[in-house]
Amino acid sequence: MNTHHSDRNTGSPTVTTLLWTAIAVCAGINTGLSMTGHVAFGAIAGIVAVVLLVAVGVRNLRHRRQ
Repeated sequence: MNTHHSDRNTGSPTVTTLLWTAIAVCAGINTGLSMTGHVAFGAIAGIVAVVLLVAVGVRNLRHRRQ
């Protein structure tokens, strides 16, 4: 059983942490802007958050398949 994985194959934990941080920031911006009546800008931040969530999911699936 080979448990050695290169960083290239599994993804960097730093990148994952940055993605989750960006998701939290975008979700906060989405909430704040939506509450203050700037719904269009809040929606943009929400869309960015969803795209980042998909990126985290894809990274997770790639890691699990290896």
